[in-house]
Amino acid sequence: MKKKIFALMMALVMALPLAACGDEPGTPDNNTAADDGSWAVYWYLCGSDLETGGGCATADLSELMEVELPENVTVVIQTGGAAEWQNDVVDASKLQRFVYNSEGLQLVDEQPSASMGDSETLAAFLQFAKDSYPADKTAVVFWNHGGGSVSGAAFDELYDYDSLTLDEMYAAFSQVWEPSLEAGQQPVELVGFDTELATAVCEKLGVEPDFVEINWDTKIVELDAKSIDCIWNGLTLTDEIKENTATTKPYAKNAQVVVVKDGTEYTSTADLVGKTVVAEAGSAGESAIADDASLSQADYISKSVQTDCLMEVAAGTADAAVLDLTLANAMIGEGTDYADLKIVDELNAEEYGVAFRKGSDAAAAVDEAFDALKADGTLSALAEKYELALAD
Repeated sequence: MKKKIFALMMALVMALPLAACGDEPGTPDNNTAADDGSWAVYWYLCGSDLETGGGCATADLSELMEVELPENVTVVIQTGGAAEWQNDVVDASKLQRFVYNSEGLQLVDEQPSASMGDSETLAAFLQFAKDSYPADKTAVVFWNHGGGSVSGAAFDELYDYDSLTLDEMYAAFSQVWEPSLEAGQQPVELVGFDTELATAVCEKLGVEPDFVEINWDTKIVELDAKSIDCIWNGLTLTDEIKENTATTKPYAKNAQVVVVKDGTEYTSTADLVGKTVVAEAGSAGESAIADDASLSQADYISKSVQTDCLMEVAAGTADAAVLDLTLANAMIGEGTDYADLKIVDELNAEEYGVAFRKGSDAAAAVDEAFDALKADGTLSALAEKYELALAD
């Protein structure tokens, strides 16, 4: 199982203003993006069972079409990966490419069915979009089950849930953009809370970060073998980590929480004895279930990713899910696809830090950088941007 040392989102440029606010709802302010040049969003829309079973991709497409885009923004969409689409526009038997801009939604290209989880399928779409709809700034969005840095994205229901790994994503980006890049340039920019925090820390320390993909299960072995210099990606400061590495003080905190449907009567985990409870296989949520006297008596079912757990609860096929507080805060409640889900309990609290080799003085240097970034507001700004809770 692979996991990036740093959380990332594969995109050339992020923070895209898809909707502009004017004087009336739905009316764009034509000056909002005028100074930003042209924008293109390449949306890789792999419907999977989220679309077949719940019409989630259709719902998001409908939301997009409620936005009146400014003239300098174009969204290029490739659909696929679902056995059935819950609308009359998308054909599940083929790959289709649409463009949404100030003139509305148009079908512009069709291709034979192929796995959305294949690097060549992604590269072909990116090449088509880049050639046909170039822009000053480009963002790429992956829509589907998200396995994060562990199992990637775009799980294709039609091809045995084949998915894009991070290596496959990078290969596709490199294939499309590297021929036009100058020496030393990278085809993608890595962004995300840990990535941006690490970059800010490295700037304070006067070093350049080098993001490396490792086998997460053997992270300490990789560290001791000097394959990497630190472990930094939502690393929980467990007793094992503290005993075997030199760690920084915690910079962020998280917890495992119990999520149920609105209307569910809940007072404690004792209410879930004999009920169906889901969590991601190998996650802290799974450990929390095993360690809790009541949850350990539930009918536990493991899922491949945490987002699947939410889908099970929403569908009524599970009574509760145990998952990260950070993820739950971002994905459930008003304004999300899971507006009818709620957090009812907080279990094992955990803190995140950075680990260096035993005996290293780098941890102390990073702590000083953390203090400086906290004092100048950088740390709190990043936490607000990514909706994370900072450590006390």
